[in-house]
Amino acid sequence: KGSKFSTENILTSGLAIFGIKFPSLLQFDRCRNNTEKGKNLEALYGIDHIPSDTYFRERADKIDPNLLMNNFKDIFRLIQNNKMLPDYECLFKNHYLLSLDGTQYFNSSKVFCDSCCTKHHRDGTVEYYHQAMVSSMVHPRKKPVIPMGIEPICYNDGTSKNDCEMNA
Repeated sequence: KGSKFSTENILTSGLAIFGIKFPSLLQFDRCRNNTEKGKNLEALYGIDHIPSDTYFRERADKIDPNLLMNNFKDIFRLIQNNKMLPDYECLFKNHYLLSLDGTQYFNSSKVFCDSCCTKHHRDGTVEYYHQAMVSSMVHPRKKPVIPMGIEPICYNDGTSKNDCEMNA
């Protein structure tokens, strides 16, 4: 509360980091501090105030991913209401092609949380990572895909091994 950085600015900054493919949050921070590049970033993504890399990390870590899940429903509802779903029918009427893929979005040997999956290497080091199962509606003859949802693949309390794509 009272911050000039809204949750929308934090999320949009995260989208900009991936969209522009910054190699690190530090590179994003340098762009933010460069007046000309910072203005371009604000114009492209509509970000009112670009947070520093440290502030971005602190705020983004506190955002509950479940709050974002309704966005997938909203996108799908918009597509349904605009009668775009028939364009994605495959082979038979009322049948659609759903593409699933597992993706890793975090990896560290030092930073970890209770939900991190772990890899124990032969040399005794431990690697911590986060993965997710992502689904999209696709059509063989269409370039746009319709994002359907994302399910985290995480280490569950009380289990002896990491979760997997099948469980997600």
